[in-house]
Amino acid sequence: ADRIHSPAKADPQRVDALLKRAVARAREGAFDLALADLEGVLSARPDLKIEPVFASSYGNRGAACVEAGQYSEAVGDLTRAVALAPAEPSYRAARAGAYFQLGEPERAAGDIEALLKLDPQAQVDPVLLTAFGDRARSRIERGDVAGAVSDFEIAIKVNPELERDPVFGNALLARCDLLLRQNRPEHALADLERAQKMHPSLIVQPHIAAAYCARAKARQERGRTDLALKDLNRALQLNPQHAEAYVLRGAAHRARLDCADALADLQKAIQ
Repeated sequence: ADRIHSPAKADPQRVDALLKRAVARAREGAFDLALADLEGVLSARPDLKIEPVFASSYGNRGAACVEAGQYSEAVGDLTRAVALAPAEPSYRAARAGAYFQLGEPERAAGDIEALLKLDPQAQVDPVLLTAFGDRARSRIERGDVAGAVSDFEIAIKVNPELERDPVFGNALLARCDLLLRQNRPEHALADLERAQKMHPSLIVQPHIAAAYCARAKARQERGRTDLALKDLNRALQLNPQHAEAYVLRGAAHRARLDCADALADLQKAIQ
């Protein structure tokens, strides 16, 4: 008989011996035996701080549970492994698969995100990357448009058809507004034009004219007068009463020595 079992009834020395054997077995790669010993110790000392040496034991058993379709049990073991060895990417990968199978795409996406930070070259199952599309929709509901767009862009790598999803188009428009509030007009218009390319029927609000004016200024300063004029024409299509757009377009015409057009725009600006 194994004389160091029955730890709940054993004296502290016997529990210590069982813990030492658990550590030795974990280091030897006898993972299941190590956990059996550890669980015996925990029944006697439930507040024991588990040592990182047991990360591989929990990770190995968690991965086996994933293979066996025991996803809830897998999440429990792999969560313990992640806590003990947060820098080990394989535990994140395995837990992502378990979460995905349990119908928890947000948690799966969170683990994949953490995995790719730990190991940017990690090979991720393309099926798991679809979790980002589900998380994107949840983020939109919470108002996290920047996060939603980022998630969609990951999911699109697996399923390019998602780029034509109206939800993605609306997320781009929402991020466009966010970028405008952050005074980043060129980035905002990049989102807008991408959304329009995918969904030409999208309605663009008149306040976007200010972003075209801002980009036109930057383009004019870089000597890109033709592009600046395109932006200003677009601004005036959106808001025909936009005085600044007329002033800027007048200046652009003057730079091209189109004096008649410059004068006409300046007159409209003061009307």
